[in-house]
Amino acid sequence: MRSLRSTCWIPAAGSTPFTRHSFPTMYFCSTFSKMYRCSSIEDSRIYNGKFSAEGNLYYESSQSSIKLFDTTDPYDWKLLSDMSPQEVYWTITDTDLYESPIGPLMLYSSLHCYAYLLNPLKNTQTMLNLSSPDAENEESQRLSWRYGPNSCVWSLKFSRDGTELLAGCNKGRICIYDIEALQVLNFVSAHDDDVNTVAWDNRDISHIVYTGSDDCYIFVWDRRTLGKSKKPEGVLIGHQEGITNISSQGDSVHLISNGKDQILKYWDIRKKHPISQLKSMPPLKRQKDFDYRNRSYKKNSRRHPLDMSIADFRGHSVLQTLIRCDFSPLETTGQKYIYTGSASGSVFIYDVASQKKVNELKLDIVDEPGWYEETGKPIRDVSWHPKYPLIAATAFDGSIYLWNYKMSSKANKEFQ
Repeated sequence: MRSLRSTCWIPAAGSTPFTRHSFPTMYFCSTFSKMYRCSSIEDSRIYNGKFSAEGNLYYESSQSSIKLFDTTDPYDWKLLSDMSPQEVYWTITDTDLYESPIGPLMLYSSLHCYAYLLNPLKNTQTMLNLSSPDAENEESQRLSWRYGPNSCVWSLKFSRDGTELLAGCNKGRICIYDIEALQVLNFVSAHDDDVNTVAWDNRDISHIVYTGSDDCYIFVWDRRTLGKSKKPEGVLIGHQEGITNISSQGDSVHLISNGKDQILKYWDIRKKHPISQLKSMPPLKRQKDFDYRNRSYKKNSRRHPLDMSIADFRGHSVLQTLIRCDFSPLETTGQKYIYTGSASGSVFIYDVASQKKVNELKLDIVDEPGWYEETGKPIRDVSWHPKYPLIAATAFDGSIYLWNYKMSSKANKEFQ
């Protein structure tokens, strides 16, 4: 595996042209500095939680509520809105935030064919019907998502201007929905299994879209042709179990993905394969009867012959739920790190260049003994504040945990 030290890092327009290694190492507190108890219902798990792009807001969703916080002071959050979601089947699968001229707007989805547009400050919700064209009537749309013809939404994102949403659905489908016209624009039968994650490369400046599925593949799309053409621009092959999350570095080149094969992969999309490659590729080495929700995973050390990922990061646990990952902020760290949640109840932080784990932030809260060797409250979603030395993680005990970090005195002098 080649070193990442030669990997190109592209700074944002107008930013100081630091190299990735100009940023000093960050040292996190070993225990969390603050906890926000968010769930009022016993055993209501928090699945999603993110800071806004400017860091002035934080939004989270559990099995029973959606909350929006004012984080202008990131060390003293103020609750702005606490709303009850409509028609939740098991949990809210995903949320997204768009800071519109009239205030923040949110999307959320669950295990059925509807998404909801939420104005958290006005306490209003609008239902968006993302049902499949083969759902003949309302009754069939509400059938069990596993057996009915309807759509189950696993992941969704606003478009750049907030007028469209992009959704990853069950049965390999991608939905493009016009929020202003309240209608489906396109359904694309893309993958061979559920689409667990959709992501823009850079929503503000790019047309590139990524989708990741339980069929183990990442497809690269051009939004301008998505729907007109049902074929992606290329495919990234390497995971040998389903993909739970994709996050982009925002440079139209690099992205990361978490997989149920317990690997976080770092990619360069210039190394993607043509979609025709799938017809003749060697088979994946998938484990028989493996279910990430209630089975442990036997490590697979064999790399697929068509795997062109730059690096693999191992150590965290991608079990029980669709564990998420992301890059550390550009402004404060130069995206020097990759971080991820874990079913073991920890936040793992990896150094991109050295490919080593540099920190593990633990909850130190032991759950009842489970079905696999690790116990703890799974951390599904993690968000690194874009401007302050702070990480927020959502846990299945209904709480949000915060960690601070600081530079060593030596690193601080070097940085100055």
